[in-house]
Amino acid sequence: MPSGFYIIKLKARTPIDEKKFESEKQEFSQKRLFEKKQYYFIKFIKDCRQSASLKS
Repeated sequence: MPSGFYIIKLKARTPIDEKKFESEKQEFSQKRLFEKKQYYFIKFIKDCRQSASLKS
């Protein structure tokens, strides 16, 4: 930091819950894929409208 430095010390570690991680990973992947599909579909529609308006 500009005003000095910091020392960080780890007090404890919590092990991960692998079953919970796998289920959340699956849900996150599906959600992210859905968001990407929506983004590209909206982009496709905008591009179609733009090219249609240029042809008119």
